[in-house]
Amino acid sequence: MYRIITALERARKGGSFGSTWLGHTISDSEEMESTGELIEADSTLTPAQVQRFAQNRVLNPNYPDGVIDAYRILRTQVLRCLREKGHTLLAVTSPGLGEGKSLTALNLALSLALDPEHRVLLVDCNLRQPKLHGLLGVSFGPGLSDYLNHGMSLGRLITSRPGSRLAFLPSGRPIHNSAEMLASQKMRKLLRQLKNEERGRFVIFDLPAVLPFADMISFAPLVEAVLMVVEDGKTQTDEIVRAADLLANANLIGAVLNKAETTDGAKSGTNNREFDREKREPI
Repeated sequence: MYRIITALERARKGGSFGSTWLGHTISDSEEMESTGELIEADSTLTPAQVQRFAQNRVLNPNYPDGVIDAYRILRTQVLRCLREKGHTLLAVTSPGLGEGKSLTALNLALSLALDPEHRVLLVDCNLRQPKLHGLLGVSFGPGLSDYLNHGMSLGRLITSRPGSRLAFLPSGRPIHNSAEMLASQKMRKLLRQLKNEERGRFVIFDLPAVLPFADMISFAPLVEAVLMVVEDGKTQTDEIVRAADLLANANLIGAVLNKAETTDGAKSGTNNREFDREKREPI
């Protein structure tokens, strides 16, 4: 894990990161609600959905408290970063493939939506190999690519469970010109619409990895904030630095260290550190 921490510090000091890096600390003044009560408050889940979520490692009433707490802390820190600038549009990406960005995006969206004050739209922007519909147990069908290419109505594409504060816009049929479509005028118009049509709603975008594809690089200038997911023991130092360099023009608010080994050797869901915004030194 030290190798990952060092690489993220190097990227931050090199100027590619913003002035902060999400931390795994929470002050006494931050929200400290009961995690169990929060998860159980989503009564829209059926027993079959709870079982499916558990199989896919999606937040559910049976999730280990420690991992739920990690996502709750991540949510608090993301909200702090977004609210400082009045931002509501957040993209989640990773340097390489298979580092847990889609699951992190989904669980962050669920954690946000469990707060009664928030409504969340989760958008699958992986127009090459969409994964979110599988994690959610949603049947594959039309989505974002159909809106961009064929002008399908968003009302026909966005789905949500009755009573839930989380809505979902799937990716739709895979396309080969995904980078171009994500940077298109139609996508820009969609982002403006999503920003303005529902005050206070947060929109979480799941994007492809930075290094293998051009999609995130094309999309980054259009979105208000970016969160990068890296995996302990898998993501290489040079990959983190290269990805941060490629996102130099983005508002990269922080990084999530996924599957980090704790002191007892167990793998945690997320592990992060925080930097003071003024001093820019590790806390």
